[in-house]
Amino acid sequence: MSDKNDTPEVVHQSIFIWLRSKIDAFDIQDEVAAWLSRDFPHIEIVLCEEFEELKELISDADVLLTWYFEKPWFDQAPKLKWIFTPAAGKDWVPLDPLGRVDVHYGRFHGPMMVESLLAMMFHHNRAIPQLMANQFQKKWDRNAQKETQSLQNKKIQIWGYGAIGDRCAQVLQAFGCEVFGVCRTPSTKSNRHHVTLQTPLEAKSQLNQMDMIISFLPTSDEIVMDVEFFHSLKNGVQFYSLGRGDSIDEKALLNVLNTGLVSFAGLDVFQEEPLPKSSPLWEHPNVLISPHSACIMQDYGRMFYTEAKIYLDTIFTRL
Repeated sequence: MSDKNDTPEVVHQSIFIWLRSKIDAFDIQDEVAAWLSRDFPHIEIVLCEEFEELKELISDADVLLTWYFEKPWFDQAPKLKWIFTPAAGKDWVPLDPLGRVDVHYGRFHGPMMVESLLAMMFHHNRAIPQLMANQFQKKWDRNAQKETQSLQNKKIQIWGYGAIGDRCAQVLQAFGCEVFGVCRTPSTKSNRHHVTLQTPLEAKSQLNQMDMIISFLPTSDEIVMDVEFFHSLKNGVQFYSLGRGDSIDEKALLNVLNTGLVSFAGLDVFQEEPLPKSSPLWEHPNVLISPHSACIMQDYGRMFYTEAKIYLDTIFTRL
């Protein structure tokens, strides 16, 4: 990312937007445009209602808020200086190969992800399904939760440790958990919460000591969590996956769920999405499935705009 002090000023005072989505919570174009018009009344707001329209207009863009961008478009957008995308990863918006355009990826997902993770954890750890079943039967059973356990003193590995994992670690530590962050280059990570950072090799040597495994792994061509990985786990471990599903061997996971080696799995992402109806995971009694919806909340657009506005204030005060 280039030094903002060296970045040329924007001449054409306009913001181009393509934030349409088939997912209602992610279709944030109208609300973001309304907030931009309110906060930057002197700036022209250009809305691209269709994807093809974005491709046609990209050559005039100075600032772009978008869900999607293709690498060849950098050559077609000589005026472009900033891209803001809600996406946390580079799946849909690549970095500029020449470094001319500052690309800002969403870093606001942490609070939403940790809430979804905790919902899965408490669903299982506090026996919520059993409580609901007893409620429907009007059954007063104070022993229904006798097998549940506190989060306190649990050892947890977070794979794919980045900004989201860091936020989750902070919250889990507040419950008394011992958290280990797993990433390829621990030395490059800031460690505000004094998490024990590990390389994948170091982490695998301690799998049999962990009470819970959390995956925030990004999209990958490599199966990171394979048969050997799952068979190295501690008996009764809980497994949570909220990053991307293509780095997890689902057949191996299903096998250890069937044997009880993994006592519970909370899964938000899968190798194939939508998850095929033929998948045995749908009907497994020890699995909770959410449809890649960990960040689907009414607050999504507001949280993205709040983050982007910090940078937009700096950009347009120079003009």
